Amino acid sequence: INNCVGQANHGSFLLTLVFFLLTSLYGIGLVLRSVCPQQNVLTALLYCPGVYNQYSSALCFTCAWYSSIVTGGLLHLLLVQVVNISCNVTEREARVALREKTARSTCWGLVVDTGVYSRGLWSNWSEFMSMGDKLKPPSPTDLV
Repeated sequence: INNCVGQANHGSFLLTLVFFLLTSLYGIGLVLRSVCPQQNVLTALLYCPGVYNQYSSALCFTCAWYSSIVTGGLLHLLLVQVVNISCNVTEREARVALREKTARSTCWGLVVDTGVYSRGLWSNWSEFMSMGDKLKPPSPTDLV
């Protein structure tokens, strides 16, 4: 996520990811229940007989598939953010530590523990939740 997300808006970014994923899953579920009413939602995504008989149902089903692919990618991004917050490390710090071989990687590279900044799970999340409180608004001389 590079420079777009920083200390001032990291919490908002995390909340946006959560809301996007919830609404996306809800929308995918609505589409699959209307296109394949006799199937379970998870099995309807994999097998829905007769869905390509009508143009509108085929289009909805295809859109649900594309939406589920994008949702999977954003779910991975959310999971990486949650793990990084839990370890009190940024993605950039994790990549640099892996390149310099000063960190250990577990769970197929998802968890990168540098062991430098972590204060424990609860302290890391407490620090993250109070991160916006530490920021001071810019003074008028800084704006000029």
